Amino acid sequence: MIYPAAGASLWFLSQYLNSLEGYINAARDNATNALIVIGHPQHEAHEGDAYKADTVLASITSGQYLAIGFTTPAAAVGRIHLTFGFIAEVKAHIQLLEGPTNTPASGAALTAYNRERASGKTTTLTNLRSYDNVGVVGGTVIHDLYSFSDKRQTTADRDEEEWMLAPATDYAVKLLADANGGGQAILAWSEHPGT
Repeated sequence: MIYPAAGASLWFLSQYLNSLEGYINAARDNATNALIVIGHPQHEAHEGDAYKADTVLASITSGQYLAIGFTTPAAAVGRIHLTFGFIAEVKAHIQLLEGPTNTPASGAALTAYNRERASGKTTTLTNLRSYDNVGVVGGTVIHDLYSFSDKRQTTADRDEEEWMLAPATDYAVKLLADANGGGQAILAWSEHPGT
């Protein structure tokens, strides 16, 4: 914002006041008088920078897993902000793994859907694949989310569970069944231009 200098002409002053009109006349909350704006996650969706992918397995044996593996882009391309979650018929837990060995030939290609359906943007993630109990080995568990009851639905809250992932790194989100039943692993992420 440029402020008018002392002794500025009336014309310049009127231009400055007109520039404030959008702020002064902006929609405001009745109770707090705060500006009404959309949240950052919704803004990212509107800009075509938010994506979603998921995979479902109707029957997972206790001790087996369903996973989504992917590789983040180089820092110059962009940064990935990730949330993840799951739905399970049975007791289960889901892990975020950093640096696992993902074997693309063992998985099935997944489609990343841009949440702004009219956007032409596509994800910068590579090797986005679904794995059914084979193809994801090792890695560091950096988060482990548990469901201790049957038929419980669990998803991540972005404010508390968003991860800013390292560039040019392999990751996997792995749903491990603690009993026999079906499950779904869900990824939601936004992409920010590189520096």
